[in-house]
Amino acid sequence: AGGLQLEAVLLDPVVRVDLRAEGGGNFTAEFEAPHVHGSYRLQVRHYRAGYSAVDATREVVVRPLRASEYDRFIPCAFPYYASVLSMMAATLLFSALFLFHRDPAQAKAAAKASDPLFSALP
Repeated sequence: AGGLQLEAVLLDPVVRVDLRAEGGGNFTAEFEAPHVHGSYRLQVRHYRAGYSAVDATREVVVRPLRASEYDRFIPCAFPYYASVLSMMAATLLFSALFLFHRDPAQAKAAAKASDPLFSALP
């Protein structure tokens, strides 16, 4: 693969990497896509005297991920998930205590008022 290269072209060649021979006439190249969104043209152009020319081109679109394509649970966000769950539990506990708590003095007064023995007394 002497001199065989792959180019990613937007307007000018943005990425140019060497192709590695896999064997059996197959070549591979790996590279990271640029952080510029757009329609890229991947092309291999190889001209050598005495050999047939290789001119291969393919269009590829680089775009940001849609909202539905992101991971649902990100491992580095587990502290945030834990804080949300603890806040939900604390809110539920506070609500239950607030709704069902009675002051002991008021509870005694209510028990006396509802007791038939004490209601008969003047």
